[in-house]
Amino acid sequence: MCLGALRLALLFAAPACRILSTLCMTQNGLFCYAGETMWQTCWMIVMEDSFREGVVKNTIAADAAPDDEDPQNEALLLYDGKKSVLYLLAKEEDSAGESEELSQNEGLATVLAGELTFSQIRSQYFIVDPSTSFPEGIVDTKTLLTTDFRLEKGKEPQILIFHTHSSEGYSDSRPGESADTVVGVGTYLTELLEEKGYCVIHDTTRYDVKDGEVNRNVSYTQALAGLEKMLAKYPSIEVVIDLHRDSGEARVATVNGKKAAQIMLFNGLSRTDEGPIAHLPNENLPYNLAFSFQCKLIGDAKYPGFLKRNYLKSYRYNMHLRARDLLIEVGTGKNTVAQAYAAMEPFSEILDAVLSGSWQ
Repeated sequence: MCLGALRLALLFAAPACRILSTLCMTQNGLFCYAGETMWQTCWMIVMEDSFREGVVKNTIAADAAPDDEDPQNEALLLYDGKKSVLYLLAKEEDSAGESEELSQNEGLATVLAGELTFSQIRSQYFIVDPSTSFPEGIVDTKTLLTTDFRLEKGKEPQILIFHTHSSEGYSDSRPGESADTVVGVGTYLTELLEEKGYCVIHDTTRYDVKDGEVNRNVSYTQALAGLEKMLAKYPSIEVVIDLHRDSGEARVATVNGKKAAQIMLFNGLSRTDEGPIAHLPNENLPYNLAFSFQCKLIGDAKYPGFLKRNYLKSYRYNMHLRARDLLIEVGTGKNTVAQAYAAMEPFSEILDAVLSGSWQ
């Protein structure tokens, strides 16, 4: 039977076969899209180029209550930028020990490149703050999915990690101990990335302090001045990471058997709900969005439940200086220091996957 006839036969076969047919037909760098189950998920990863198989297991911490406004049981979409396809299939056993019908994923798994709409991506991968709006004209799906962020490792500084709010700590942070704040977490991330071969600068300047007192009103202004000096001194820097922690209840995920603070990636859109903020232009905005979006996709693939949906808010947050710019919220003030440190291990893997192109 010729390959074309085989694909047609598969297309009209059982749901599982139709999914495989979708995989077969996506040979030109198109995308596959599948459902994600939150609690006890077993992902089968199939790469078309080499037919390698691997299993990634993860769960959200049993004591972390689901957030109705932030569902994690949504679709997952991947594209590795090298004309090969990653297809992730969610499968779970019910109380009777029987597998879920694959047809539950079928509607999500039928997506080829042009069939995934911007509105689907927006609703399933982003949280849009009421202060802003996220219309399709800001970034197109092709930019989100296919922008190549690979970075060749070298001896010149490539990655800058800093903290607009350096005084942010955790529930058990010791007073006056910077290692127990986001600065200490940034130091650990620096070490992990250096072990992977990147040249990293960690700026520990206290941008949220003025005249010896914490003053958040001046933090972004002071940070911008510091960033501009740093990037002028090291023009080879291509990745900028502003590492924070959020407020609210603790967010915990279990990653590789270890409790870790859940991470949320954040983007400023330089616009209110009424339109663009003219005095805060950001020509890198589409690429900022694509960079964090691809991190979210890879994070979902490698560590389901570890990354919340990407949060979008109104202002610029100094994210305009580089295309590869991330603002990350590592848990909240109610997470522990140990959980924040534990989050850096999987996050460094996610970042390395995007920067190296090793989406596996």
